[in-house]
Amino acid sequence: LHVFARDEVSFEKLKELLPTGKIYLVPDVVLSMEPVTSKEKKGVILCVRSDVEGILSKNDKEKILKLAKEISTQIVYLDTVDSRCNVENREEFIDYILSEFSKAELIITDRLHGMVLSTLSQTPGVAIKNYNHKITSLYNWIKDEKYVEVVTSVDEIEENETRNLEYIPTQEKIKPQQKPKDKYSKYKEKQPSNPKKYIKTEN
Repeated sequence: LHVFARDEVSFEKLKELLPTGKIYLVPDVVLSMEPVTSKEKKGVILCVRSDVEGILSKNDKEKILKLAKEISTQIVYLDTVDSRCNVENREEFIDYILSEFSKAELIITDRLHGMVLSTLSQTPGVAIKNYNHKITSLYNWIKDEKYVEVVTSVDEIEENETRNLEYIPTQEKIKPQQKPKDKYSKYKEKQPSNPKKYIKTEN
């Protein structure tokens, strides 16, 4: 039996549960993808949990929104978990999410895959630690890429700190975007446009 773990906590637990198995510690497989980025970056993406596992309060979300508005007038609310994604359209939907991340100038997230997408799209990002080890564990794999910074609370996020996350694209890393501009319009039309929807309920 061969089992692959993407973080040290899971790795150690698996070694206890499967003493005769072959356990390997490896990065998240998604990080093996080729980077997909854009030369022109504009706007802020807020990729923040709204499910029962989210720990950010209504006040936290208001602070995030305020910071985002200070950085850009273009704010997009985009989660990596979306009911619009299904078996039939999942590849196209992932392409859409990655395309949106690649065109942003900053990502603010509390999701592991928000960090992954920030790295793959070579977009500066700030990740807020949550209740488990996932954020910190992933950061150990991607910190040398210098696209994502991790903070322990919303109060630690400062505009000058995020601005220091440099976006330095190289021709070797850039994968040209050749998709029609309106390919993802069916998804964009359904994105929440009202900030109040983002901070409506308190966890």
